[in-house]
Amino acid sequence: MNLGSRRTWKVPRANLVGPGAAAEFVGVAFAGKGQHQDVGAEMVHLAPRTCSRIANHGIVQKGGRATLRSGIRVATGATEVSSSVAWSSLMLDADSRAQTSPSIEVDEADAEIVQEGTVRKVGEEMLFYMSSRGLPADEATRMVVLGIASEATRRIPVEYAVEVDRLLELELEGGIG
Repeated sequence: MNLGSRRTWKVPRANLVGPGAAAEFVGVAFAGKGQHQDVGAEMVHLAPRTCSRIANHGIVQKGGRATLRSGIRVATGATEVSSSVAWSSLMLDADSRAQTSPSIEVDEADAEIVQEGTVRKVGEEMLFYMSSRGLPADEATRMVVLGIASEATRRIPVEYAVEVDRLLELELEGGIG
């Protein structure tokens, strides 16, 4: 989870060196006014039957920027590799910017690499639907943001997840950074 700083660059790397090794990265970056979150992960497959997963989410508002990076490398001799990269960006306004920077290098023909991505905004239709159910626009936006963040927060102890949710709510109100 990345939020609150003016500029963040974080791209951890996992080297899968033993046969059957596995690695997973799940990240959520929130960028508001004057902030640029540049985050992601690299997975380097060096042994047979390794698998990896990268799930990277960016949320931008008030002119914030999010760059979601992913790097997959399959070395010679790393056969029967599987890897998936999924990224999504949520734009809360038209002044913000979201981009991706994927990199895939494969030196084995039987590697299976899957990549998918989406960019969406909290649109008028979504807000209209939720308001017709009695939710004000700011509450609907909050629910969408917390829903995206839940992929990362459900993997950490509950006391930390509660704090992350509070920090996200402060960011939505413009209280951090």
